[in-house]
Amino acid sequence: MSISVAIQHGGDTDTFRRSCVLGIRKAIGSCAEQVHVVKDPERKGSLASFINCMRTHKDADWHLIIQDDVEFLLPNPIYELARLAEAVTPGIVTLFVPRKEVTSMPYGYVGKVYGTWGQANLFHKSIIPDFLDWVVPRRYLVKCRIGDDRVMSAYAYENNIDVYTPNPSLVEHVGHNRSMFGHAMGLKARTTRTTIDSAPGEWKLSLNHLGIGKVPMSEIDNAVEKRQRRLF
Repeated sequence: MSISVAIQHGGDTDTFRRSCVLGIRKAIGSCAEQVHVVKDPERKGSLASFINCMRTHKDADWHLIIQDDVEFLLPNPIYELARLAEAVTPGIVTLFVPRKEVTSMPYGYVGKVYGTWGQANLFHKSIIPDFLDWVVPRRYLVKCRIGDDRVMSAYAYENNIDVYTPNPSLVEHVGHNRSMFGHAMGLKARTTRTTIDSAPGEWKLSLNHLGIGKVPMSEIDNAVEKRQRRLF
C-alpha cells in the first residue's frame, strides 16, 4: 500500500512552522511515495491550500494532507498509517480528534465520525478527483475563507463518504494558536493530550458510530452568507 504526503505550510517566514515541517519530513523519511510542501504565499487561506494539496496526488493508494504545526506521535508513521488504512473501507481517516467520544473508545480501535479535523487527514485515492470536481466550482467557499475541515466534512456528509478516526490520535497539534493561516488567531490551540508508548498491535473497527462533527452543506452556506454580509 502506497501513501503520498502533502504538507500545508502556512508561514515560510515563521521559524517554528519551518521546524515543524522539517520534523514531519524527518518522521516520514523515505517511506512515502511522494512528499510535497504546499505554501500559501498570497495568504488565501486553508481551503485554497488544501485544494492545492489535493492536486499534488498522483498515483498513491492513499494521500495524507497534514498541517505544518503538528507532529507525529509515533515513529515510522507511514507504516502505521498503512496498517490503519487496511482496517477501514476506502474513505477518509482523520488522525486528530481531541474529543472525549474518541478517547473513550478502546485503545487501538477505529470509529466512524461525521466529519474531519483539519490537522491531518488520510484520503483514499478514489475520493480526490470527485472532491475536486465538487469543490472547485464553489469558489465562494475560498473567497469567504471557510475552513478546509468544515468543507471536507460537508462534502463527506453530503456524499455518504465514510470518515474514521483512531484512538489514540496519531498526531498532536503543537502550534501556538488554534489553526493555521490566521483563522481565529489568539485562541487556545486544540490538543489531544495523548501519549503513545507503542502502536496498537492491531487496528480494529469499533461497532459504535461516534457521531462527531455533522456538517451539512446548508450550514456551510449559512456561514458563507454571514461572511459575505461582513465583506460587502
